[in-house]
Amino acid sequence: QNGEYYTLVKLQGGGVPSDLALFFCKNKFAVLQVRVKNLVVGEVHEYSVGANDVKLTGGVYDLRCRRCSHELQIKVQPALGLLDLLKPPPYTSIHEVEAILRRLEAVAGLYHLLLAFQRDPTREEVPLA
Repeated sequence: QNGEYYTLVKLQGGGVPSDLALFFCKNKFAVLQVRVKNLVVGEVHEYSVGANDVKLTGGVYDLRCRRCSHELQIKVQPALGLLDLLKPPPYTSIHEVEAILRRLEAVAGLYHLLLAFQRDPTREEVPLA
């Protein structure tokens, strides 16, 4: 977008449904869910929605191939303030990397706490180690 490339990492694992491709954008900390709604094989697909039309601030995009009945749905989950806490790569110095790692440890700790209370809302304490 605007000459900027997004670096996507495909997420895989037991928590990802088999009919879904899940990607994490390393540049913007957004998550993209791609689901095939109607599969047509053996065709090169062209859509009226281009990469510049997909906004990483969030939204749902239904894409239909111009040449056949192939359809995709893309859901964009925005970073929800994570970019306010952590700067995405590239980093310009070792000091910047160290500062990001300290913040990342704090975010990971917060995630650990929130996950523990989500799994058991009756908890009154959570070990930090």
